Amino acid sequence: MVLNKSMYKAKTITDVSSSIIGDWRSYFTNSPQIYITIEDLIYSMWDVRYLTTYYFSWLFDDNIPATKFPTEIKEHIERCTLKK
Repeated sequence: MVLNKSMYKAKTITDVSSSIIGDWRSYFTNSPQIYITIEDLIYSMWDVRYLTTYYFSWLFDDNIPATKFPTEIKEHIERCTLKK
């Protein structure tokens, strides 16, 4: 597979913030987070950790077919992505 320019941009981290309170979870738990920006979308490190852990759990679970991508990951991305 060859990445075209738009696919390459969608997978490139363009900014990493310092620890700030930038979403409701950080505010209510009083836990500043680092946020990463990929194109126009912002993810907290909590979300990156969750998505990475869930992705690898699915990837290495032999009981789940490779063609059945977890809807939990898609829903989490839609629900927790901050727009720039």
